[in-house]
Amino acid sequence: MPKVFVSYARDESKKVYQILAKLEKHGIKFWVDTRDIGNGKYWDEEISKAIKKCSKFLLFMSHLSMSSENTSQEVKIASSSRKKFVLLRLDDVELPNKFKYALEGIQWTDYSSRKWKSEIVSVLGGNQKFFRKPQPSTNRSAPLIGSLPKKPLKTQLIITALERAFSANGTYYPDQCTAALSKLNDLRLVAGNHWINPALAYDEFVPRQYLLDKIEVIQNLIQDFQDTCPPGSSSKRQLIQNEIKTFFQELSRKTNK
Repeated sequence: MPKVFVSYARDESKKVYQILAKLEKHGIKFWVDTRDIGNGKYWDEEISKAIKKCSKFLLFMSHLSMSSENTSQEVKIASSSRKKFVLLRLDDVELPNKFKYALEGIQWTDYSSRKWKSEIVSVLGGNQKFFRKPQPSTNRSAPLIGSLPKKPLKTQLIITALERAFSANGTYYPDQCTAALSKLNDLRLVAGNHWINPALAYDEFVPRQYLLDKIEVIQNLIQDFQDTCPPGSSSKRQLIQNEIKTFFQELSRKTNK
């Protein structure tokens, strides 16, 4: 399978390599000059050949890369070879005039966006297994009118289980994060049922968008933490634990009003 060519500024190598490591976990193969050009090979020739053979062209847009003559040459070769461009913007750089002929009108993804990874993985054709969508409930029986407790106890039990999962010190593994992400999907389903069924007035206690936004924040934190497992970044784990604890406290206040 052809690799994705990576165009970037050399001074941003460390950051770019960290991003590529996250994307490679989704099965995407990259061609990177510093690791794919063999001893005794000519750089210009090998880069030109790699661009022409690649499936897509991933450009890390930044002030540094947009001022680089090497990047400019690589974009020109990719454009003349009619390669598909994928743009990941690392900072607030705007498209310089010299790149507009090849790149004008192409939508980029901002690295600062919460959904940057899912967007890039999708457009590069990577494995989507870490971006699961909640599955529809197989339970076809509608809840009885009046069956909703004054507090959404099942919802809070799921949140408590998530908090407990990230409260321990020690080594964490990717499958533990996958299990936690599955619980978040369960939480979406549990919450969603209260708005799907008009007999249940759950939205009187907790606004739907509030709950969905909180779930998305926690999901993004877990996915970011998962990339560091094993052993798992203690600082990222603490962020997850704090966010879940805050979520539980805010949910309790809202349902007690």
